[in-house]
Amino acid sequence: MNIGRILLGGVIAGLVINVVEWVVHGLLLKERWEQAMKELGRGAFGVRAIILFWIVGFAYGIALAWLYAMIRPRYGAGPKTAIWAGLYLWLVASLLVVVSFSPMRLWPTNLTIIAVIVSLVEFLVAGLVAGYLYREAEAAA
Repeated sequence: MNIGRILLGGVIAGLVINVVEWVVHGLLLKERWEQAMKELGRGAFGVRAIILFWIVGFAYGIALAWLYAMIRPRYGAGPKTAIWAGLYLWLVASLLVVVSFSPMRLWPTNLTIIAVIVSLVEFLVAGLVAGYLYREAEAAA
């Protein structure tokens, strides 16, 4: 396993996740999220929350690159394995979390569905990026 390549692929994959999140939720849906937070009696997301979101995005990217490196020997190198890694991370980090919180009805259903679909796309793309950048460490001569 090549830790350097996991970190490289993970940081770039995390950047993909963070940029997509920022564009979709921070720009396109910003007013809708602010309204949803207002209905919960909360203000807009502050700087601390945004920093935490970015840290989590990079952590997801690194986890995705690590997962790809872990399953690569069994499933083979390439985009198919990267997509499997992205699907798995999406399942446990997005879909199951949203499903578990859904009975509380914290956020509007339409925003929740958009978030789940966006996370699926971003995790698949980030998985492909991490898989593309990952290479096994070269054996010492």
